[in-house]
Amino acid sequence: MDWNNVVADETKLLTVHYTPGRTQKLRGIVLHHNAGNLSIQDCYNVWQSREASAHYQVDINGRIGQLVNDDDTAWHAGSANPWSIGIEHANNQFGPWTISDATLEAGAHLVAALCKYYGFGRPEWMVNVFPHSYFMATACPGEIAGSQNAAYMSRAQEWYDAMVNGTDAGDAPSGTDQNAPMPAPEPVQPEGSDGFQGGTYVCNVDTLNVRNAPSLSGAVVAQYTYGQTVVLDSWYTVADGYVWGRYTAYSGAIRYVAVGPHTGSPEPNDYLILQGSAPSGSGASSAVPNGTYTCVADVLNVRDTPSTSGAVVAQYSYGQTVYLDNWSTSADGYIWGRYTSYSGATRYVAVRTTSGEAYLTL
Repeated sequence: MDWNNVVADETKLLTVHYTPGRTQKLRGIVLHHNAGNLSIQDCYNVWQSREASAHYQVDINGRIGQLVNDDDTAWHAGSANPWSIGIEHANNQFGPWTISDATLEAGAHLVAALCKYYGFGRPEWMVNVFPHSYFMATACPGEIAGSQNAAYMSRAQEWYDAMVNGTDAGDAPSGTDQNAPMPAPEPVQPEGSDGFQGGTYVCNVDTLNVRNAPSLSGAVVAQYTYGQTVVLDSWYTVADGYVWGRYTAYSGAIRYVAVGPHTGSPEPNDYLILQGSAPSGSGASSAVPNGTYTCVADVLNVRDTPSTSGAVVAQYSYGQTVYLDNWSTSADGYIWGRYTSYSGATRYVAVRTTSGEAYLTL
């Protein structure tokens, strides 16, 4: 990798699923994870049929590939596409989605190099470096925005300072073997947690207050609305008749939300529902709960309308994943779900037949 001139170890440019040129001035970077351990070639292959792309892929060994030129618009972060550079990272573990030491080191160095080359300034979280989840409803980029965020951003700043000053950032802090899976934190189920666990939760009420303490006396600092998602850690407590969960905000502050009344177990009418559990209520919106679905068909067509008469605009293949929102409809003997592609277009897929044969599973 030529860091000063930002020339990747490998260049394998896509010919589809990106937009030539830019409509806005570059001003930042968006970080992603693969939700898997993909090589540069794997990303290239996936993006031949999937309406998505990113400028760079950092593999598990720290090798960097460029798949879209910086002066072209990759389809990776919705409204941020016109002004951002997207960097994908291979994962070395799921549950939680972590990255290896080598991936972290190379990704952070790439962020520093891009910030220097394009004049973004010193890398700063939520200033010129953003998580994918800031722009779209997704758990991406996993622990890059969670437990590994401090290490990632610290190393990016060290490399930026070294590059600006013409010095060397030195060796990366010692950690685990670069390709070894990082140990998952021990789950915590304190007495009275009602069996709740860490994971991605969907708001099941019109408005849910976020507080600075796990109590009704805590100050309201934000709100979630119906259908929005939040990733809670494995900590829970009971106060004022509610089970409280917590998460770390992008500012680094610890925030608390009432998951539901303290009844002794999760309930279908709780305020937050673990992703994959159908929300309360009725109608088409509950037929396909929002969440990350896996394709279990050899080939699944993506269409521009929820009908077999809709034009086929892309395809998913067995094992690929797609995040569907909390919408569905029935047409032509199928239950259809939808998602927003990285280009910003709304796309539709047949989740299952009306008789129950599944093409996508949660």
